[in-house]
Amino acid sequence: ERGLGTCHNCNTTFQLHTYQRKGASERTYIRPEVIHSKPPTSKVTEWFNTRGISQKTLIDLNVGEGSEYMPQTGRQENTIQFNYFMGDQLINVKYRDGRKNFKLYKGAEKVFYNINSIVGYDTCVITEGEMDVLALHEAGIKNAISVPNGATLNSNNLDYLDNCIDY
Repeated sequence: ERGLGTCHNCNTTFQLHTYQRKGASERTYIRPEVIHSKPPTSKVTEWFNTRGISQKTLIDLNVGEGSEYMPQTGRQENTIQFNYFMGDQLINVKYRDGRKNFKLYKGAEKVFYNINSIVGYDTCVITEGEMDVLALHEAGIKNAISVPNGATLNSNNLDYLDNCIDY
């Protein structure tokens, strides 16, 4: 009834059919404009340096900076911009202001941050946030990715799992 089988020898449960992506072809997503973000200024770079993140890591992981309207404050704010790429396509942007308010680009597809880094690896490290990915990259662990919307207990949208299944 559930499409699952159980081995009565080792009591392991397994799937009996191939998983098919739900609704992937039905959805239309909005892509952010690449010109949105500029390289971080010295003030932002200094802020990252106090957290042990170098400018090289910011460049490696396409971290930018720019002005963005933040609904939490109701005005334009200078934001750190985490650019979410799949291949060479900008898929989404997460904005973070100085008060630790966050937002994703409206209508964009949800994918893992830094998903390109796991190509060629058999395993990856999945983290709660972009800052964790930056820290691991700084420490030499390159195959780290982050969920786009943190680890919330309640209504967590897990579309990014379907959207990144091929990776």
